[in-house]
Amino acid sequence: MNKEKISIIISAYNTEKYVEKALDSIIAQSYENLEIVVVDDCSKDNTLKILEKYEKKDKRIKLLKNEVNKGLAYSRNRAVAESTGKYLGFIDSYHKITMKNYINHLYLKRQILQYAILI
Repeated sequence: MNKEKISIIISAYNTEKYVEKALDSIIAQSYENLEIVVVDDCSKDNTLKILEKYEKKDKRIKLLKNEVNKGLAYSRNRAVAESTGKYLGFIDSYHKITMKNYINHLYLKRQILQYAILI
Protein backbone atom coordinates (compact mmCIF):
# COMPACT_ATOMS: atom_id res chain seq x y z
CA MET A 1 0.00 0.00 0.00
CA ASN A 2 1.31 3.45 -0.93
CA LYS A 3 1.07 5.74 2.06
CA GLU A 4 0.46 9.44 1.55
CA LYS A 5 3.26 11.88 2.21
CA ILE A 6 3.27 13.52 5.63
CA SER A 7 5.01 16.86 6.07
CA ILE A 8 6.66 17.36 9.44
CA ILE A 9 6.98 21.06 10.28
CA ILE A 10 9.76 22.36 12.53
CA SER A 11 10.60 25.94 13.43
CA ALA A 12 14.07 26.33 14.92
CA TYR A 13 15.57 29.27 16.79
CA ASN A 14 18.75 28.94 18.84
CA THR A 15 18.24 25.25 19.61
CA GLU A 16 21.71 23.91 18.78
CA LYS A 17 21.65 21.77 21.94
CA TYR A 18 18.45 19.95 20.97
CA VAL A 19 17.75 20.11 17.24
CA GLU A 20 19.89 17.09 16.33
CA LYS A 21 17.91 14.86 18.69
CA ALA A 22 14.65 16.20 17.25
CA LEU A 23 15.75 15.54 13.66
CA ASP A 24 17.22 12.13 14.49
CA SER A 25 13.93 11.10 16.09
CA ILE A 26 12.02 12.04 12.93
CA ILE A 27 14.51 10.47 10.53
CA ALA A 28 14.32 7.22 12.53
CA GLN A 29 10.54 6.93 12.21
CA SER A 30 9.22 3.72 10.67
CA TYR A 31 6.91 5.79 8.44
CA GLU A 32 9.24 6.72 5.59
CA ASN A 33 7.14 8.85 3.21
CA LEU A 34 8.00 12.01 5.08
CA GLU A 35 8.93 15.51 4.11
CA ILE A 36 10.67 17.38 6.92
CA VAL A 37 10.30 21.14 6.46
CA VAL A 38 12.53 23.09 8.82
CA VAL A 39 12.62 26.87 9.12
CA ASP A 40 15.62 28.49 10.79
CA ASP A 41 14.28 31.69 12.31
CA CYS A 42 17.55 33.62 12.07
CA SER A 43 19.33 31.70 14.85
CA LYS A 44 22.37 33.31 16.44
CA ASP A 45 24.00 30.04 17.55
CA ASN A 46 25.04 27.00 15.45
CA THR A 47 21.48 25.84 14.73
CA LEU A 48 21.67 26.79 11.04
CA LYS A 49 24.96 24.91 10.53
CA ILE A 50 23.44 21.81 12.10
CA LEU A 51 20.34 22.10 9.91
CA GLU A 52 22.47 22.49 6.78
CA LYS A 53 24.40 19.34 7.72
CA TYR A 54 21.14 17.41 8.09
CA GLU A 55 19.73 18.77 4.84
CA LYS A 56 22.76 17.29 3.02
CA LYS A 57 22.40 14.02 4.95
CA ASP A 58 18.70 13.33 4.26
CA LYS A 59 16.94 14.26 1.01
CA ARG A 60 13.58 14.44 2.80
CA ILE A 61 14.70 17.59 4.65
CA LYS A 62 13.78 20.94 3.13
CA LEU A 63 15.53 23.84 4.87
CA LEU A 64 14.11 27.36 4.76
CA LYS A 65 15.86 30.38 6.27
CA ASN A 66 14.24 33.56 7.51
CA GLU A 67 16.33 36.65 6.77
CA VAL A 68 15.20 38.25 10.03
CA ASN A 69 13.64 36.73 13.14
CA LYS A 70 9.90 36.47 12.46
CA GLY A 71 8.72 34.27 15.33
CA LEU A 72 7.14 30.84 15.64
CA ALA A 73 3.77 31.53 13.98
CA TYR A 74 5.29 33.11 10.88
CA SER A 75 7.91 30.35 10.57
CA ARG A 76 5.36 27.55 10.92
CA ASN A 77 3.03 29.19 8.41
CA ARG A 78 5.91 29.58 5.96
CA ALA A 79 6.79 25.90 6.34
CA VAL A 80 3.18 24.86 5.83
CA ALA A 81 3.01 26.98 2.65
CA GLU A 82 6.14 25.22 1.33
CA SER A 83 5.05 21.72 2.31
CA THR A 84 3.76 19.16 -0.19
CA GLY A 85 2.38 16.42 2.08
CA LYS A 86 -1.24 15.40 2.33
CA TYR A 87 -1.03 15.57 6.12
CA LEU A 88 0.89 17.83 8.50
CA GLY A 89 2.68 17.09 11.74
CA PHE A 90 4.36 19.61 14.03
CA ILE A 91 7.30 19.12 16.37
CA ASP A 92 9.28 21.71 18.28
CA SER A 93 13.00 21.79 17.56
CA TYR A 94 13.78 21.09 21.22
CA HIS A 95 11.60 17.96 21.46
CA LYS A 96 12.12 14.42 20.20
CA ILE A 97 9.74 11.63 19.32
CA THR A 98 10.53 8.66 21.53
CA MET A 99 8.36 6.04 19.76
CA LYS A 100 9.91 4.88 16.49
CA ASN A 101 6.49 4.09 15.03
CA TYR A 102 4.68 7.18 16.36
CA ILE A 103 3.94 8.77 12.96
CA ASN A 104 2.90 5.42 11.48
CA HIS A 105 0.62 4.85 14.47
CA LEU A 106 -1.08 8.22 13.96
CA TYR A 107 -1.39 7.59 10.22
CA LEU A 108 -3.05 4.19 10.75
CA LYS A 109 -5.33 5.56 13.44
CA ARG A 110 -6.41 8.33 11.08
CA GLN A 111 -7.09 5.81 8.31
CA ILE A 112 -9.15 3.50 10.52
CA LEU A 113 -11.10 6.10 12.49
CA GLN A 114 -11.27 8.77 9.77
CA TYR A 115 -10.34 11.53 12.19
CA ALA A 116 -9.54 14.91 10.70
CA ILE A 117 -7.12 15.84 13.50
CA LEU A 118 -4.89 13.65 15.66
CA ILE A 119 -2.72 14.90 18.49
